[in-house]
Amino acid sequence: MNNLIDLFKELKKYRQVIIVTHNANLVVNADAEQVIVANNVKGKLQYTSGSLENETINSQICRILEGGEIAFE
Repeated sequence: MNNLIDLFKELKKYRQVIIVTHNANLVVNADAEQVIVANNVKGKLQYTSGSLENETINSQICRILEGGEIAFE
């Protein structure tokens, strides 16, 4: 994962990078500019998007992040 984080941080300086992952740690550690969180609500997908600084996105990431809020800090 450390190799991927360094790679994504370098690549995003020059181009847009789109990552689809179940690993929230990768999203946080790579310092994503825009995050889209998908939730299944009664069989229907709902999407929320925003930056890591967005309170709604932040709380949703901490809910699925391995290590929760402590890992996010």
